Amino acid sequence: MSTKVQRGPVPLQGHPNVLVYEREDGTRSFYYRFRDQAGKRRKEFIGTKVRDLKAAIRKIDNEVASRAYVHRKDRSRVEAERTAAEAAARAANAGPFFREFSEHFHRDRITRKGNRSDHYGPVLRVLVDYFGDRPIRELTKADFFAFWAKRKSDGVEPATVVRDLRGLKTLMSFAAETDVIPYSPYASIRLEKPPKKPTEAARADDWPAWRAQLDPDDRDYGDFALLTGLRLKEPGTIRREDYDRQARTLRLTGNNKNLSTRCIPLSSPAAEILDRRIDALEQAHRTACVSANELLPLGNYPIFTWGGEPIDSDLQRNRLSNRFITAAARAGLRSGGRRLSFKALRHGFGRAVRKTGSRLEDGTDLMGHSSVEVTKLYYADADVEDLRPTADRVAEFFNMTPSGPNAGQNSDADPTGTASMNAEVASGSKT
Repeated sequence: MSTKVQRGPVPLQGHPNVLVYEREDGTRSFYYRFRDQAGKRRKEFIGTKVRDLKAAIRKIDNEVASRAYVHRKDRSRVEAERTAAEAAARAANAGPFFREFSEHFHRDRITRKGNRSDHYGPVLRVLVDYFGDRPIRELTKADFFAFWAKRKSDGVEPATVVRDLRGLKTLMSFAAETDVIPYSPYASIRLEKPPKKPTEAARADDWPAWRAQLDPDDRDYGDFALLTGLRLKEPGTIRREDYDRQARTLRLTGNNKNLSTRCIPLSSPAAEILDRRIDALEQAHRTACVSANELLPLGNYPIFTWGGEPIDSDLQRNRLSNRFITAAARAGLRSGGRRLSFKALRHGFGRAVRKTGSRLEDGTDLMGHSSVEVTKLYYADADVEDLRPTADRVAEFFNMTPSGPNAGQNSDADPTGTASMNAEVASGSKT
């Protein structure tokens, strides 16, 4: 049974359009005041928790902006009208509605062989919110560019906008392949890739401060990634049987990006991390056997865990990535244009392979690239400071080494010697 309202409504601090009702049992209800697309004042219940307010307010504002908002008292009537319109459209051979066809497209994509993630789920939610109840056959190029402009005006990242537009093109191509529409009106539209953000690599002096902000489990994970160049998900898939303790080699099965199996040698510090974690697992197993007074199976447990839980799901890996980003920010490594994340450890390993004079082919094998061309793309470019000795040797070759007390410094009188050279040329021309 609901309790009576004890206090309210009170505007939420910093949000005058959000009203708070407090009940006798301590619970709070939040309502949002706004004007709909017709200019009428409305008030909608938006939840009981503060963390849900932002999404609920954004949803209502988007519905009003797109003139799709319907008051709660009218929703049953509007839903009935929409159902009747869908039936009439089918009778008129207008084809399926976008919402209906997107579900068919989604089922086709997630059941395809080799599909390992729901890539189209977030994209389709955005598309359905915009095109929802329109028949597929009515969509034109103008609708495509209107959707593009709407996403840009909402302040969406360029890469996300391109992702949504590609999803829309793929859906319409699928509609043409399945004879729902005669052809895709978007087939001739070309989308340019947004510029890639520059690759960030962890430097040798970055890791100590970054590492100090992590908990012990994450420190081992980061140490191992920096020493081996593994991707974010790969250390979490390592199990006891993948590690040859005597040979100090690690066998990575087809859980990586290229679905390939590779064997990599481990340095002494990297092997020490695995030895220590395996010893801790076996000690915990022996303690459990003593407590239970019976021999329990050890099993093939993962070596890297967090809080005792395996890091084997997208959710766990996202949390791991966010912990590394937070630690980098606390260490001051995400300021001044730098945006270090977990991947910076892998890039740091790749840069170190090149700086130590190793062959690019060795870096390809260690990092699991599909070809040496990928390694060249990211790690073959030289740093400016690495090129400075070469520039100095060229100056020595021409006997133009600096000398005197102001060597290597700029001189206001004649920093390049251009005036003296011009004087020599002038005197030569007079003779």
